[in-house]
Amino acid sequence: MMNQNTFDKIYVLSMERSQNRHQRIEEIFKGVDFDYFFGMDAKKTFSNIDSIAEIDKSFFSDNGVDFEYVKRWNLGQLGGYYSWKLLIEKLYKENHEIVVVFEDDIVPCRSNFIDLINSALSVLPPKWEVLQLGYEYDGRLYKKSYSRFFRPIVSCLNFMLHVFNKKNKYKIPKKYNTLLDYSGTSLGAHALCLSRKGIEKLKKEMHPLREGSDQLINKLINESNIDAYSIYPQLFMQLDKADSDTR
Repeated sequence: MMNQNTFDKIYVLSMERSQNRHQRIEEIFKGVDFDYFFGMDAKKTFSNIDSIAEIDKSFFSDNGVDFEYVKRWNLGQLGGYYSWKLLIEKLYKENHEIVVVFEDDIVPCRSNFIDLINSALSVLPPKWEVLQLGYEYDGRLYKKSYSRFFRPIVSCLNFMLHVFNKKNKYKIPKKYNTLLDYSGTSLGAHALCLSRKGIEKLKKEMHPLREGSDQLINKLINESNIDAYSIYPQLFMQLDKADSDTR
């Protein structure tokens, strides 16, 4: 089992009403200490409205949320993304040095994920900020980046598509060592580790809140504005996006 002193805390971001997911989480982490962080249940908080536009504007100004950016979200997105903001603020106030954060829809890819997280943390460079334990490479071509074997081909085709078709160029993940990659363009914030520097950076970037956590981290990766690594191969996937138990 992983030395629990490797990091300060494990948090699972969830909602109090998601009891079926809690049963899964408690089975996944049997024997491992973790705490739930119950974020904002937007459908409960704003039970009498149907859209973001109906929320009193004081909520946005009082809580550091940019209405003009988030007004196209649905209530589920608002709840999920704002909950991440609340969690990051909590981690900052608690002065954590290294914390592991999971969303409640994770699916482990390996039974020994605890040992692998421990190993990955032990070989990160001193100035790391984010370690992605799960990620999603989007697009038929870019999905080949899950395999290091295909990455040279993906990189070449990616460059050609960018030059000839002027499409946005993906940032291809690159090998750092046997267990880690330099992070590439990816979605998903369902499983990650944050250093103190990473917590501070996300806190700053989330005020005001303008993107979802996965979109924000991806933007910072693409801009080379965060020292991000991803474990190879990934340790956690997500439940089917069509799962009915959503925010």
